Amino acid sequence: MISEEIKKFTAPLHAKVEQELVSKLFNRNLSPSEYGRILLHFHFAYLQMEHLVASGSDGNELLHDRSKLSWIKEDLESLEGDFQEVSFDHLVLDLHVDYAHSLGVSYVMEGSTLGGKFIAKKLQELDWIEKDKHLNFFLSYGDSRGEKWKDFLNLLNAYGEANPSRQTEILAASEKAFQFMHAVIKLI
Repeated sequence: MISEEIKKFTAPLHAKVEQELVSKLFNRNLSPSEYGRILLHFHFAYLQMEHLVASGSDGNELLHDRSKLSWIKEDLESLEGDFQEVSFDHLVLDLHVDYAHSLGVSYVMEGSTLGGKFIAKKLQELDWIEKDKHLNFFLSYGDSRGEKWKDFLNLLNAYGEANPSRQTEILAASEKAFQFMHAVIKLI
């Protein structure tokens, strides 16, 4: 199954992204402004990835009820801070826009919701974090998280099985999406 191939293929990159993110987020002295800055980075990354996915043929099907941007905005608005902006001009997710590439990028976005649950739990240890105000992004889908992930994997695996010649493109797109996320997180 293509989902298992992606998992193996991107494991080293996934670990790098996770390690970089943990070093930024799991700081006992994380302030609301630092958290806001992290969310701004996620907003930039997801804006790029969602735009790419939406531009692909049938990409809107992949984003239907799956966009994370509104959750990030809710979290940022609840922080009511003046966050220091960073220039992302040199960061571009450069991929040919088609359904196979959209699936690879979506794998990264959808998979991140699984880790979001654990991130949210750790962030709730901070005195100022309020679950309903500051963790909408990391708690994407709420109790439907597992079901949404299984639905996505079924779609991904069905496409991979029906289009074996496109599996290399799906793998390459997921790799580029992980590289992109790593570059964005390193700027935090």
